[in-house]
Amino acid sequence: MEAMLHITAQLLVQGTGAPLENRYLVRLMDQDPFMDDLLGTAQPDVEGRVEFTVNPKSFRTPDSFAEKLPDLYLEVLDGVEEVYKSPVAENVDYMKAGKFDSTTGASIDMGVFLINI
Repeated sequence: MEAMLHITAQLLVQGTGAPLENRYLVRLMDQDPFMDDLLGTAQPDVEGRVEFTVNPKSFRTPDSFAEKLPDLYLEVLDGVEEVYKSPVAENVDYMKAGKFDSTTGASIDMGVFLINI
């Protein structure tokens, strides 16, 4: 069984520091040369935090089968309209940069993002 990857981030409204409302949908994406992979979706909690659990096989797709490390970014949607796209964190080495537990997998905190909405 492959260890899972647990990814968290916090989204705050730029200017006020208020947590992003849960009416927004946040997508965790893996940037690829031809088509980016959707790794998960979440709605912010009351503190603006989002959590994703990803199987590393999810970012090893036919257009990037040799990819060992994901290039992660977040998209924030208001309905179907994209209102924010984070910078891409390239080659995220979750085994080294994150906290690893042999039973639960690796954990990465992407940090805090200020959303201008």
